[in-house]
Amino acid sequence: MKAGKVWVCAMVAGLGFLASPLAGQISYPAWFFHPPAGDSVAVFARSDAEALDSGAVVLATYQQCRLEGDFQRFYSTALRDESYNNTAYYYYATDRDIALWRNKVKVLSSWAIRLLSGEYVFLVGRSQSLSAADKAEIAVASLSRPDWTRRGGFIKDGFVYGVGLFSIMGRSSDAWVKCEDNAIFNLVTTYSIQIGSITEVEKNENDRAVDDSMLKIDWVRLKYQLGGLRVLERWIDTSSDTCMVLVSAPESSIRSFK
Repeated sequence: MKAGKVWVCAMVAGLGFLASPLAGQISYPAWFFHPPAGDSVAVFARSDAEALDSGAVVLATYQQCRLEGDFQRFYSTALRDESYNNTAYYYYATDRDIALWRNKVKVLSSWAIRLLSGEYVFLVGRSQSLSAADKAEIAVASLSRPDWTRRGGFIKDGFVYGVGLFSIMGRSSDAWVKCEDNAIFNLVTTYSIQIGSITEVEKNENDRAVDDSMLKIDWVRLKYQLGGLRVLERWIDTSSDTCMVLVSAPESSIRSFK
């Protein structure tokens, strides 16, 4: 795949600004929680043109992209915060693929989020008919908890699944972006088996531990070609103010490279 645009957490370009649903937005269209099959994505924007540009970026990235970077997780019993992450990774999508998608997509549906500021959530994709059920309003509080929210990433029937979650206490647009990105990261690390680990314990000359402190480092080197990514479902846990996203990709479309 030729080098092209570099997107940090691909969905950043696709999602805009949204007030916290738990603070005011209490319902969404059904297609947001249960995305219809086919080439379409949900994006937040202020206009049709902005939504189409954002949707093209996300669709191009989900269809085919490269993911490169590193994930490191540190555990130190000597620190008050006993774990922290050092993670930097990027999605690469080509200008050509984005331009091709921009010529294919249209706004399929939209939903007002904040009327005063003109903010909407759009469903952008190829031409397809949405049913009345797809467009129905669904209250956040009425949703039952899906089974997938109780598990992490998994592989089943030739597909790899990733589950992402993030606090929705701040700006919910940022939360949905991070949540979706976490789900894709979870998908990739579920597929990956190249995980390194180092545990360090300080010892004295008699080979005994000096104290109870310990440092452990786990890491994953991310160099993957991804394709066929799709958001399957979204959910909000109102009891913990957490949003959750389920994504999938064919196992055959995930390839590591050196």
